[in-house]
This record gives sequence, C-alpha cells and structure tokens, in this order.
Amino acid sequence: MRDIDVMDTVPATKKEQILRLAHVDPFVRISDIAAVVKTTPRYVRTALSERGVSLAKLRRDHARSMASDGSL
Repeated sequence: MRDIDVMDTVPATKKEQILRLAHVDPFVRISDIAAVVKTTPRYVRTALSERGVSLAKLRRDHARSMASDGSL
C-alpha cells in the first residue's frame, strides 16, 4: 500500500475515508483500508458495496489509464 495520509483532509465519516482510500490507491487491500480507518474488513466491503464501488473495476480503470498514458 502506498503511504497515504488519510488524515490530511479528514473526511467526516469512516465511509468517506474508505471511499477516498479506494480511489487514491485502487490496488490497496481491503484489510489495509480497514486498518487505516480503524474498522473491520467486512465494514469496508459493505461501505464500498453500498456506493457501488468495485476495487476490481477501479483497478482495471487505473491500469487502462496508465496504459493509455504510456506509464506501463
């Protein structure tokens, strides 16, 4: 996991922190997000699911973006 300081701009809720981490680094593991936000992996999965956020889709989109930028 990249060194992400989620407290730089402290979102109001754990769900917002989870969503921010997922978007900043889509390759982060659920367990790492849970540790940073101080919650359970199950809650992280639920929060992402409620917002329709899929780490797999974010990863694909990020990889495609890097490929089109010539970063890969």
